[in-house]
Amino acid sequence: MKIFFSFFSLIFINPLLADWTFSERFEIKNTHQRTIALSAKAAAVANRIVRDNAFLTLINPGDDINFYKACWRSFVTDQKVQIVTARYTLQNIEKSSRNFVFEISFDPMETKVLGTSPIEFQQFCESASSA
Repeated sequence: MKIFFSFFSLIFINPLLADWTFSERFEIKNTHQRTIALSAKAAAVANRIVRDNAFLTLINPGDDINFYKACWRSFVTDQKVQIVTARYTLQNIEKSSRNFVFEISFDPMETKVLGTSPIEFQQFCESASSA
């Protein structure tokens, strides 16, 4: 199932990350909900995952991911930012009596940045860590 969306947050296209796809699996408890409710919940979780990992497009391969991930939440909170993602893929991989397992995949190169740059983000993180 492909879902196209855009929502507010931040992202920048980094040419060094070409041909790189981010994937993450998550579970939703099976409460025998209707399909439309399950799809809405899965889309909301997928949007949050994209938002939480958008910083990956602002850093260089080999940079300290944990450092920038910790900084990302402050950066998003302190600034009005926007993430526009052309598309992501959301698949229901497994269903059991207890859970639905989904996998989201997106290519950071298909995401646009509005309102910041890698340098601005990195400077924010460096100044926040030295404060």
